[in-house]
Amino acid sequence: MNQKQNLYLITDGFPYGQGEKSFILPELPYLMEEYRMTIISPAPEAVAREKEYVTQLDSGIRLVHLPLKPMHLNQAMCDNYCAHPLVQEEFREIEAEDVLANERKKDALIYFARAEDFFQQMLVSGAINFRQGGIVYTYWYTYKTLAIALHLSQFPNLKLITRTHNYDLYHHRAPNGRQAFRKYMQEMIHGIFFVSHKGLGYYQETFMAGMGTDRLHYCPLGVKGPSAIHFPPPGPRTFHLVSCSFVIPLKRVDLIVKALALCDSDMQIHWTHFGDGVQMKEIYDLAVKLLGKKRNIRVDFMGYCPNETIMQFYEKNDVSCFITTSSNEGLPVSIQEALAYGIPVIGTNVGGIHEEIDGNGVLLPDNPSVEEIADAIRKVYGMSDSELRAWRERSHQLWDERFNSEKNTKRFLEILRTI
Repeated sequence: MNQKQNLYLITDGFPYGQGEKSFILPELPYLMEEYRMTIISPAPEAVAREKEYVTQLDSGIRLVHLPLKPMHLNQAMCDNYCAHPLVQEEFREIEAEDVLANERKKDALIYFARAEDFFQQMLVSGAINFRQGGIVYTYWYTYKTLAIALHLSQFPNLKLITRTHNYDLYHHRAPNGRQAFRKYMQEMIHGIFFVSHKGLGYYQETFMAGMGTDRLHYCPLGVKGPSAIHFPPPGPRTFHLVSCSFVIPLKRVDLIVKALALCDSDMQIHWTHFGDGVQMKEIYDLAVKLLGKKRNIRVDFMGYCPNETIMQFYEKNDVSCFITTSSNEGLPVSIQEALAYGIPVIGTNVGGIHEEIDGNGVLLPDNPSVEEIADAIRKVYGMSDSELRAWRERSHQLWDERFNSEKNTKRFLEILRTI
């Protein structure tokens, strides 16, 4: 029997914290079948101490925690890094772009310094058996990818792949509007995996115009789902609207509150929101102010809930529609979960959301007005049982065709075997 190859998964924090669990967890059982797994997490110590948000890993997975520390660059370090040929090349590219040159040079220098520091942490800790080799899989296309790319030529048995989503992909999501060291990294990486067609297209146009793209792969994530969906019985019922996101400015949850305030008084609506964040009190107060006296609207703020809890909620409740008003996305797993249970979707045309709304809901403009959101809610509310059933069937079909985690992970593994 052949010994399993090593696969080193470098995360932003997982298994600590809340942010990556829904992305990473569905892949792990399949990866474990094929590879000897190590997860390398740079989660800060404060995050790792929040025990209620630590995902329990299978005993067969090795976990290495390399806590992220503040970056302190002294003058000698700056001089040394600035003299590096790769940094010099990056500086020349920045100067040629002639936009925010000083700020972008500083960003690039810190990015490079973090990469070198992280590599040294991995080297000293023995997190990666560099001589034995295997696959290093950086879950985000960041300085952690650069950390491996910088030294890859020393270790011929090591392969590097990365998955890119949103903040690590688009220029406008990076500090001062520029993703650093892409030209160098893409020459070193053996495979770049995109969660959406839009992201893949953007990367091709922005970073690889006229170059070969055989190392670029469209490979969405996905979620588990039921084998079949259960349709609510026909007839009058309360319209149950669900949203699921962090409560932060980027997600624009306030627009849902304001849109519901515009809905007609004869519309019986139950809105449930899953998720927490820095704006929670602000959104709660806004809901009390705008919706508190409306007898036709019931609101439940559920706070943070594990994904399995949300899926159980979909299993046990008749949810009429899922809604997101986010201003920026990759390819939201929260929508994929709703699709798995045959739930129609209202969403903004940002990131890859248009790939999740295709004959099963309402695709809003990227920056919709409150009235446009309210109109979308009215549209789904007013649909007949047969129309709503058709949208439900289409949602489940989209999940099975595009976002079924078992199918997608198997395809991902097939690509890995060729690298």
